[in-house]
Amino acid sequence: MKRLFNILVMAGFTSVLLSSCLKDTPITDYSDKAIKPVVLVPNGNWPRTQSISPLGLDFSTTPYELRVYARVSWDKPLSKSIDVTFKEDDAAIAAYNTAFGQNWVKLNSTAYAITSLKVTIPAGTSEAYIPVSVFPDKIDLTKFNMLAFTITDASGEVISSNYQSILTPILVKNIYDADYQATGYFFHPSAPRSYNFTKHLYTVNDKRCQSGKDSEAGLGDLGGWQYRFDVNGATVGGWEAVGAPPAAPASGFMVADNPGGIVYPGPQFPGTAPWVQTTYNNTYDAATKTFWMHYGYGVGSTSPNGWTRNVYEKLVRK
Repeated sequence: MKRLFNILVMAGFTSVLLSSCLKDTPITDYSDKAIKPVVLVPNGNWPRTQSISPLGLDFSTTPYELRVYARVSWDKPLSKSIDVTFKEDDAAIAAYNTAFGQNWVKLNSTAYAITSLKVTIPAGTSEAYIPVSVFPDKIDLTKFNMLAFTITDASGEVISSNYQSILTPILVKNIYDADYQATGYFFHPSAPRSYNFTKHLYTVNDKRCQSGKDSEAGLGDLGGWQYRFDVNGATVGGWEAVGAPPAAPASGFMVADNPGGIVYPGPQFPGTAPWVQTTYNNTYDAATKTFWMHYGYGVGSTSPNGWTRNVYEKLVRK
């Protein structure tokens, strides 16, 4: 509002100069009586921009309090209280998807609770909020979830048209979502190699992870090659190729060191310590937060006997 106030003052000053040539007093009153408070959502983000701040939560049974604020933009304390009413704005989510080619959906009703959509900004203050309880363990993690709120009434005060709504994506991380130190060996017929770098596991749902994303290295040290898997206690399974690797059954977790007897150029060979299935046995050690992975692939082969590439990988949470 400061910029608007300055513009009005300059306009008033110009009016005074012009009118002084004709009369002794200005004909327009630009005193602060003409400037009114404006009610808005701080950091409101529709329809101005595609940039929206996500609410990142850990997968937990502990509720999280999301606060949806209403604020008065005014250069002095309020002399009276203002009741601000919000609505859940499903149409704003649909409009956002259309505008930016997204596929967000409203958070499922069992995953959040709202006591009231009305809040009072007391006299002498500038903001207040409605609390929204979000239950991370009840969120459908297979979807892109979002909540949207729009101010519909503010006790007759002016409501900002640009900062009237807020859209909040609800992103939840499972307990495995983190950076890991990835060390291992990639057995390859022409380019065998060891590797050691940071790899991130991303959340798919409460038990399902994806190794890397986009151009990141997820499968071994290959950029743009990823895979998904489930963690069930100490067992890892549910292989799904993502990106460049061939889909199952031409890829997957291995249960033997070199079942097809593939001849690899040295100096190391699958089945020779430390690269042995008994160690890299597709398990998760919760105490040390360590994954022991063994997986492979082979174009055209639906059996591990023909998988000419296989990887032994250890992931230790950083």
